[in-house]
Amino acid sequence: MKILLSSFHIVNEISGEYAQAQELRKILEKIGYEVISGFPELVKNNGEAFIQRAINCRNFAMQKQQTHKADIIFLILPTPAFAFIADRICKKFENVIVRYDASLSSEEILNSPKGILSSPLFFTSRFFINSMTAAKFSSFSAKYHIVSSQYQRRELIKAGCKEERIVCIPNAVLLEDKRAKQKAENDRFCFGYAGHLFGIKGVDILIQAFARFQQKNRNVKLKLFSSGLGNKSAIKKMINKLDLRQNVELHIAAIDWDSIDCMVLPYRYSFGTLAFPQLLLESLGKGCPVITTNVRIIDEIITDKMTGLLAEPMNTVSLADKMNEIFSDPVLREEISERGKKLFSKVFDINVVSNSYKELLNKLT
Repeated sequence: MKILLSSFHIVNEISGEYAQAQELRKILEKIGYEVISGFPELVKNNGEAFIQRAINCRNFAMQKQQTHKADIIFLILPTPAFAFIADRICKKFENVIVRYDASLSSEEILNSPKGILSSPLFFTSRFFINSMTAAKFSSFSAKYHIVSSQYQRRELIKAGCKEERIVCIPNAVLLEDKRAKQKAENDRFCFGYAGHLFGIKGVDILIQAFARFQQKNRNVKLKLFSSGLGNKSAIKKMINKLDLRQNVELHIAAIDWDSIDCMVLPYRYSFGTLAFPQLLLESLGKGCPVITTNVRIIDEIITDKMTGLLAEPMNTVSLADKMNEIFSDPVLREEISERGKKLFSKVFDINVVSNSYKELLNKLT
């Protein structure tokens, strides 16, 4: 059978959404489906309007389905606020499945408005566009609506989606290799960050927390691995201003897992990234201890001092304390590493996730 896999997102190999879409394609092929690529290179400009991207996504999916006569349309959308795209496709085609990458943002911003100050335009636009109000205009006509987390499930029900049409399947990660080598005993301890440099990622908070941590631990490094997208100049200025040039490195490159001892992902909010961030799952699978923030959805997989450490969001003191805790306790690091790998194998391994998709798609054939 043929599945048309189409996505709202810009074609961009450095984005987590793009990486997750490619993993999904591998899963569908693994369980025996012929996958028709539906990632249109129609939108390559980050500044292009959301609505235009939505129109492109809908039109491309319809055109491809008619051309290739796909049996199932599998549509990847950012959040339930964009479910109207699937509604339009469902008027012409019967077997439509939707996967939502992330949650809505309006409620979370209302509960913690101070994060808006880090990037007012970014957060204000998402407050209005990516909202429960927008989601409630959809009829959720697709056969199934796939989410990663229980929070997203509850959110969909609140927006008006029928509960029996919601399926919870975590996003998968295919680990190409484990951490290849052990660091030498005399190597400096190194924290790592990987991702864009936009305000929502909390890199500025990480640098400030590291400056605080480093006052008592001067022989420790922080490596930032980034695509370069976001506030690169502001991050460089902050590193210079805090006199951290000798200890903080900014690399516009893919992450070097072998060089870091602990991953730090200090998200301001849970939206603006995949529901379960790809880098967070990779850290678990590779046995790299992780510090992240106690925001919704992430707290479904990270339990403090069990599968990672949880700092309070937008709190440099809390983050610095967690960095000190994991730095000073090698036994805790090892325990977190082992529990993380076990969790990954049980829930997020690509073979586990593939079985869930196979079970779901069998209902349509």
